Amino acid sequence: MDPEQLKREIEKRRQRAKSLGVDKLITELYFNSLRYYPSRLQYGPDDDFPAITEVREPKKGCLDFNLRGQRYSIRTEDAPSFWRDASEDYEVINLKLLQGDNVVLEVMVGRQLSGFANNYSSRLIEAFIEGNWIKEFEELQKEIEVIIERNMQRFVQYKALDEAKKFGISITDLSTPPDQSSPPVGMFEKIRLLIFPADKK
Repeated sequence: MDPEQLKREIEKRRQRAKSLGVDKLITELYFNSLRYYPSRLQYGPDDDFPAITEVREPKKGCLDFNLRGQRYSIRTEDAPSFWRDASEDYEVINLKLLQGDNVVLEVMVGRQLSGFANNYSSRLIEAFIEGNWIKEFEELQKEIEVIIERNMQRFVQYKALDEAKKFGISITDLSTPPDQSSPPVGMFEKIRLLIFPADKK
């Protein structure tokens, strides 16, 4: 296969990755959820993500974990200077997803420094190996969406109970009394990290 044929084949696979949406999937999963997982564990065992086990953060920008028994790693680092926008208000990050020891996805991710903290978006797919990992992460994304909705409801309920107490409202007088059990230790912080994560480079 000559160089031009190779270029066409690479572009074909890059477009395949984009059509599957894997660059957007992994970018959003990591920057909006997965990178906060070690911080959530500081507040006690996490039963929100039973599919994820053996989480390690050996150094900044490195996250190792098992997803349903398969070992994965995510590596992030600042992109080379030639990737950077002339504006100081923009940065580019190189993100790699490894399945075992193999890079299955590499994406250049852009981020606007002003405005909403987690406004990361895929700019270019640098590597892509199609496989069963795509389905695994799609399933994880669906699970996280359910978890966020559930935790939002819990957050609202506990906040309402706390405010009711401050105004002397008797919960037992309500037609449908909410669950009054005390929230688990660290629950508020774990919910905050999932729903309202502070930015973290």
